[in-house]
Amino acid sequence: MDVAARVGVKARMAVVKNLLLCTVALLSAGTAASAADPSVKAPAPARWSWSGFYLGAHTGGALDLSHVDDPYGQTLFGDHIRSPGPLLGGQVGYDWQTGPWVFGAQADVTWANLNGTFTCLQPARSLGPLPPENLPGFLGGAYGATCQVQPRWLGTVTGRVGLATGLRGEMLLYAKGGLAWMQGSVDIATNNIREGTDGPPNAVTSSSFSQLGWTAGVGLEYALSGNWSVMAEYDYLGFGRHGLATPDAPITIGVLPGVAGSSAPDGRATGIGQAIHAMKLGVNYRFGDRAAPTTAAPALPAAGAVEVELGARYVHGWGRFKQDLGGASPPPVNNSRLTWTDLQTDSGELFARIDTPQNFVLKGFVGAGSGKHGHMNDEDWGLAQPLDGTAESVFPYQNSLSEASSKIKYFTVDAGYDWFRQPAARLTVFTGYSYFEQPMLTNKLMTYVMYAPAQTVDAVGLGQDTIWRALRVGAAADVLLAPRVHLNAEAAYLPYVRFHGEDDHGPNAVSPQWGTGNGVQLEAILSYDVTERVSVGVGGRYWAYWVAQGKTANFSNGGKGEIEQQTFSAEQAAMFLQASYKFGSR
Repeated sequence: MDVAARVGVKARMAVVKNLLLCTVALLSAGTAASAADPSVKAPAPARWSWSGFYLGAHTGGALDLSHVDDPYGQTLFGDHIRSPGPLLGGQVGYDWQTGPWVFGAQADVTWANLNGTFTCLQPARSLGPLPPENLPGFLGGAYGATCQVQPRWLGTVTGRVGLATGLRGEMLLYAKGGLAWMQGSVDIATNNIREGTDGPPNAVTSSSFSQLGWTAGVGLEYALSGNWSVMAEYDYLGFGRHGLATPDAPITIGVLPGVAGSSAPDGRATGIGQAIHAMKLGVNYRFGDRAAPTTAAPALPAAGAVEVELGARYVHGWGRFKQDLGGASPPPVNNSRLTWTDLQTDSGELFARIDTPQNFVLKGFVGAGSGKHGHMNDEDWGLAQPLDGTAESVFPYQNSLSEASSKIKYFTVDAGYDWFRQPAARLTVFTGYSYFEQPMLTNKLMTYVMYAPAQTVDAVGLGQDTIWRALRVGAAADVLLAPRVHLNAEAAYLPYVRFHGEDDHGPNAVSPQWGTGNGVQLEAILSYDVTERVSVGVGGRYWAYWVAQGKTANFSNGGKGEIEQQTFSAEQAAMFLQASYKFGSR
């Protein structure tokens, strides 16, 4: 090729090259202009889908409220049994989503370690002839019983409907309802401190049964990743009346010294109605390929940041403590029962939380308070006491009521790990230690409620000290419900609870108490970020402890420190207001 031809080819190639460069430059400029132009909208991210099958697990706690019918007529005291405890179970389900609405079906099964005892079948007067004329107002001339209620398994089959909200529909608010199933037992035993001498034998009946009912609940589920989600849920389970066998421990009228016309449960048929309130915290795994949800702006500690939160709370609480003397469980045979209840307290509390870049968490709180509102019922069966200055007589049943006050001190410390930590959601697993102390004291006025009208007398004030030490294992979820609005839910199982107490019945009558058991602690907090660092909130909590095989060295009522079987239980519920400040990177 000659020189002129070669020059022509090079010129044409240079033109083509320049045209390509200009085209690339124009395209780049056009792209930059589109990005800079706010009127040009980026494609909306695809919404996260709730459709498909899922499998999950849950933990939490529940409270069974039972009512036993009294076949002997008017009840003097009792018949309402509270049975709290932890839950552990699993669920499977399917959801179908159309637009923001989600429809689905779910089945779950739950192990429930619920346990409670209380007075039942306690007639308001003797079943025999009326008392002697010198005691025209005497009631309670009959022995009663103790009922122990233990739900063990729960199940539900429900439909649910929900609304998917959030930036990509990653938060599901739902309601559910359907069939409920329960399996459990009820033990009933006659109460008598003087078995084989002046009263009925300690007859016991046990009823184990399954029952169908209905359930309704509400919950929130939040997508943590493409397949995992966390849920918090409240369920109500209602069960109709179920028949029960009762003890047959008849005694011949008139053979008891002191009070004529005494009698005891004689095997009449009765029934029980049960309702269960359950709080659950769980996770679900949804099958199929799913993109991780796009969350809102960072609201939780960022990766690589250390954050410290310090705060204070005002806490208004309600408490209950119960001890069953001679109450081996099972069977729940009792000689005496002291029930301290409606113990209202006002407390101050400090709390803290540290989040590290490695997803480790350290958290806890400490508090103290007191209250003068409460009362105590002291029940005895077959107690021998002087009657109108005469020789000792046996009273089948005595029930005295006293006003009571209490103080509380407590703290909890946990170490945990954020299993999931995202800008708007986190799931923390933890283990820790809990301490709760509550001394209680009655005033010196005692009202005998088994008389008509009730009689008030001066008496020695009674005292009770309780200390509960427990190991905790649990999980907590924190999700961003809306800009600046957080929901935190926490459930902890107490696999080992150590109880120590002292029953003070007056000078030279202080009885040490001890035992081990288990329990549950639940908490929920709704908070609002006033600024990036300042937050305010409102919350609630519920604690329950149970010691089935406790002991006491009995020095009361002339005792010589004999070791006796005893059952101990306690509940604490509270509402609180809080404010906190966060230090560290945000």
